Amino acid sequence: MSTCVRTVRSALRLALLLAWLATGAHAAAIPERVDLTLDAAPLLDAVEALARQCQAGVIADPACSDRLAGRVTWHLVKVPWDRALAMLADDHGLRVVLAGDHLQVTLATMSALYAELTTVTYDLRVLTEALHDRKGPNLEPPVPQGSHIGPPTEPESKPEINEFIELVQKFVAPDAWKGEGVAISEYNGAVAVTQVPAVQQLIRAAFAQLERRRATQLVCRFYRLATPPTAVGATLDAAQWAGVAPTATLAEAALAHHGKRQHIASGHERLYVQDLDLNQFVHVPIVAALGTGIDLDLTATATIAGVLVDLRLMATVDAQWPTREVSDDHGEVLGVITTPRLATDTSSDTRLIPPGGAAIYRCGTRAYALTCEVLSDAGGQPFGPWHADGTIGDKPVPPADPAPTPAGRAVSGNPGNF
Repeated sequence: MSTCVRTVRSALRLALLLAWLATGAHAAAIPERVDLTLDAAPLLDAVEALARQCQAGVIADPACSDRLAGRVTWHLVKVPWDRALAMLADDHGLRVVLAGDHLQVTLATMSALYAELTTVTYDLRVLTEALHDRKGPNLEPPVPQGSHIGPPTEPESKPEINEFIELVQKFVAPDAWKGEGVAISEYNGAVAVTQVPAVQQLIRAAFAQLERRRATQLVCRFYRLATPPTAVGATLDAAQWAGVAPTATLAEAALAHHGKRQHIASGHERLYVQDLDLNQFVHVPIVAALGTGIDLDLTATATIAGVLVDLRLMATVDAQWPTREVSDDHGEVLGVITTPRLATDTSSDTRLIPPGGAAIYRCGTRAYALTCEVLSDAGGQPFGPWHADGTIGDKPVPPADPAPTPAGRAVSGNPGNF
């Protein structure tokens, strides 16, 4: 009887223990995003903080002790779990994986990284196709038997794929290109890259910024001013232009492409008989074309400090079209020709227009203004280097002479999970 009672009691204790484990123990789980703030703290503190956020303990390989003793300064807010682990791998050469209820920390050997390599092909035709300058016509009156109607175009030099390959290797995780198995090369007009997923993500970010930069456009507006502004200088800042703008009359507006030469014109083009040509005893009229209005031949380039504008300006102030008869030696009228007379304002120079400001062009008692609004802010972003935590630019240098890690902290854990 006593044996039976002891058996029942043992079974009851086992059932209670299993019930306690089912309700009290917490299974480790990888969070989608993590928050972590460390200021010159040992790297081991970062690993332990990550372990707490997934309710796991930590088992560290003794070979990692030197690296775990290093000091780090991190400020992570809602950072994906994979990216946080990529920071440990890329910046400190550690491999961290969740195995059961523990985070296992080992050295990131090349064989482990090699298993994660992927190959991605990037189509760079948007970046390598040559764009065209749109050059304006000759603004001077045409010579007989000739005129300049319509802007001719001239292509720019075509960028080479190898230029982008060198750019990626220099600015995108530079140390990641020394490993075994990684590669980057041209493939049929594209770039084929074999790298770990974290670096592939950085490469996509770099190419995306280059594409945005190439697609940057600007709205250029040209104004006639009733009176020249009282402010002295070739350009006005945003506050000065705000005081002048109400008195300005918009004469022309157009969309320009970043860094490309653009021809903007408004007005009239008139055909007229400029001369007579004797052909087989017949006087044939020679017709020319002459435009009046506003001609702008400009190149606008978005920069961090504003918009750099190279402008060639011609604005018609007055146009007269006097005619006269042409007679032969006997006084017989052969025809009527026109000798146009134009009064124009001209200017040609380079200005840096501050954000929200304007360039002022003074021509005697008259004045004009040009503004350029950038439709994309890609020009103001720094270009690399890209890091695994998603930041761009140089990272802060950690403090020198880090304090050694206290003995016994190479392995730690949470009660109930270790």
